[in-house]
Amino acid sequence: MEIDREKQAQALAKAQQSIADAEKKREAVRVEKGVQTYLQGKKDALYSDELVENLASYILNKYITGEEEAAIMVLDALGKSLCSDTVAIRERALMIISVFCEIILEEDFEEFREVLSRILVAWLKFEKEYIAGIELVSSQLQKIILRMLYSGQWHELENLVIILDQIVTGTIAKSNLIRGISSKVHENLAEPDILDKLVNVYLDENDDRRLLAESLLMHLGRHSAMFLVQKMIYCDNKEDRFALISLIPKVGEVSIPVLTKCLEEEPPWFVIRNIVLIISRLGDPSLYSIAEPYLIHKDIRVQQQVVNCIEVLGGKQSRKRLIQAMMTVNDELKGQLVIQLGQIDGKDVCLGFLDLLDQRHT
Repeated sequence: MEIDREKQAQALAKAQQSIADAEKKREAVRVEKGVQTYLQGKKDALYSDELVENLASYILNKYITGEEEAAIMVLDALGKSLCSDTVAIRERALMIISVFCEIILEEDFEEFREVLSRILVAWLKFEKEYIAGIELVSSQLQKIILRMLYSGQWHELENLVIILDQIVTGTIAKSNLIRGISSKVHENLAEPDILDKLVNVYLDENDDRRLLAESLLMHLGRHSAMFLVQKMIYCDNKEDRFALISLIPKVGEVSIPVLTKCLEEEPPWFVIRNIVLIISRLGDPSLYSIAEPYLIHKDIRVQQQVVNCIEVLGGKQSRKRLIQAMMTVNDELKGQLVIQLGQIDGKDVCLGFLDLLDQRHT
């Protein structure tokens, strides 16, 4: 009897497929059992390579088949594992999240953006060590947040952006390495198109997202400060310009290098005046040195703003600074300062008046 080689091959392939199908079913049962064990709080279930390799597709399958709550439940559990005290557990949870992020970014499942960004920022807030996968997942987080910013999911993002800003500024203590990774994510969020959209909403008093836009602009770092300063400089609308002047100090210290660089470019008098106004609103008396050179500016309106800056900043040096200003500013402003200082007792004030008289007679 001759053997039909073709039929033999077909039979063998069919048998192998049956074995593979059966193994897949057994694997699915094992994964389901592993998931249930994991959801009971037994994080050690993640030591199973089989579970780690299959959990991302398991979550997606739950969502696709209409079991959204089950999918979110597993993601939340992974979020808790990302904050485990055990490094190996964090690394395995991060591996699963990374695979899932890649799927979500490729297929653009926007429903998962909020939960993923939330658990990843909570993890960054927690993480103290450089663990496997941290740079890749941080890059994925950046892409997710950018998509949320462009799609207007600002409410869901506000706290996340604030936490990133706190990590970068050192309010939340981190190693230099983790802060550097977080800083890269944070800086790359401030794309010009996003900033422009946020500013337009902020300047529209009738937009109910105005306060939200303000908060995001305050916490998007130095690129936000640069954008706002440039917007203020070229803004023709008085109300919008004053709204921007009010906002820039709220961005904080990151705006200072931006302001000083702008002054180095010798802008028009009105830009200098506005920058001095912003400096006064930053509330730090040590910043007066930035404004002080403009006491001798040829435009009296700039000089007046510097005098106002001295008064607003206050501090232990304010009286001394007012006396120095009296000696420096145009005659039109000297009288105002003489009257103001005349209401203050002190030997230094009397000496200042005498120096002024000497100055007038030389």
